Amino acid sequence: MRRATIRLKEFDGNGEWRKLARRIDFRKALDALRIPEIQSQILAFLNLRDICSFGQIHRQLRGTSAEHLDRSYNSLLAKFFDDVENFRDVMRRLQAIISESTALSFISRDSWEANDIDFYCPFGTADVACDYLRAVE
Repeated sequence: MRRATIRLKEFDGNGEWRKLARRIDFRKALDALRIPEIQSQILAFLNLRDICSFGQIHRQLRGTSAEHLDRSYNSLLAKFFDDVENFRDVMRRLQAIISESTALSFISRDSWEANDIDFYCPFGTADVACDYLRAVE
């Protein structure tokens, strides 16, 4: 069985923890990373760039970053909209975007939450967006 050495930069633990971390079997670590509960806890603390990099650690983790960001985006939108999937479909159709504090809170991954949502759609599509918001939301 091959063992992988993990390089720890700026690790503040004592020598015993460092020795233990170096002895971790890569396959066991990969198995742990594939557990959805562990993935979500790790990804919740990473910034956007590191979330994107997480899926590139190993081929078995491909897609996990996109799935996590999709779930995070849906939970962000769920604070403002009842039917998130339908709202996202309308956004795609209209090529609309969300901006300002809501987008910043999603990208920055900080603990603060936006209290409002700024929704921009291309010129000439506002009536469609307003009709949807009135009818559905």
